[in-house]
Amino acid sequence: MTYAAHTITDIFGAGQSVTATAQDFNINGMLNEDVHGIVIGTGNTPVDITDYQLVAQIMDGSAAGQMIHNAEAFDATVTVSDPDCTVDTWRNFNNNSGASITVKETGLYCYSSTPTLYYLCLVRDVPAEIVVPDGGGCYVKYTAKITE
Repeated sequence: MTYAAHTITDIFGAGQSVTATAQDFNINGMLNEDVHGIVIGTGNTPVDITDYQLVAQIMDGSAAGQMIHNAEAFDATVTVSDPDCTVDTWRNFNNNSGASITVKETGLYCYSSTPTLYYLCLVRDVPAEIVVPDGGGCYVKYTAKITE
């Protein structure tokens, strides 16, 4: 069986060729990393199948409009309940910007390292907005579910 390469738009708007050898769709965002893992933003444009990034991403930092991106965490165990299998990942964000920030969108960015390193948006959601006061924080959790 052969697999054709596909072009996918990365989070910077560039086309990336994804082949059958692509691997490492890694979502484990590290401390202070805003191009990888769970991400948040202030955009409220409805989700569209052509979305390749958040509309207005909140970047990592303590300056105006920024929030600290803590390291991503995962459940130590996978939950199996026939016919489903689930695993949770979550990330905390701290607002030290000096003002409240309203989070209106969330997403999940991954990277792949074959043949070159690139970042992709796997998920973009527009949940109910949450106002995060200065000195406060928020928590975003995604549950991956696989069904037989």
